Amino acid sequence: MSFIGLVSCHQNVSGPQVETKVDDSVDQTPEVQVPEKKDEILSCGEICYEKIPDICAEKIGEIILDGGDVDKTIYGDQFCGTLCETWTDKTRECFSSIESCENVKNTPPYCDGVVVEVVDPPEKEKLDSACHRACKKYATCAGFADDATPADTKSAYTSCYSECGAWSEATVNCINSKAIRWPADCMHLSRCALKEYVQ
Repeated sequence: MSFIGLVSCHQNVSGPQVETKVDDSVDQTPEVQVPEKKDEILSCGEICYEKIPDICAEKIGEIILDGGDVDKTIYGDQFCGTLCETWTDKTRECFSSIESCENVKNTPPYCDGVVVEVVDPPEKEKLDSACHRACKKYATCAGFADDATPADTKSAYTSCYSECGAWSEATVNCINSKAIRWPADCMHLSRCALKEYVQ
């Protein structure tokens, strides 16, 4: 048998040949849908009831395991909703764009990435920056109250600043050494300043 006979025989053994036609007129590439990037600012409900609980689920779990009250923090949906009503568009825009719980803060401006206007101290006398830092902490604590408004925190800062000049350096340093992250942290400020009022 010749080489041509082997090829011919092989073709017959493999069965009938089926011709596959490819329609080149239709694009056969699978369609990939790319989500549209939202430029819109989320509503308070979307931020407090969806976004924060979603990206901060682990943080919320830690607070609960530590015996903390999530409802009195930015992570609590109702507390967040109340705060959100006072936020500027820039703060809500920040919450709309963040992807990590590390950007969520329990103190003003609440969303890392927002530039906050710093309350200027009264002009009547220039006190050192230590009093400024101490009184910002005091104002933060005043902001933890359930019904606190921006006017309340400004008033707390102003009243603290007017008294701070008479405090000892030890008292101011004590206040500035304390981190204020949660409402419970505020008792440290009271302990530091107590000696100024009790003789």
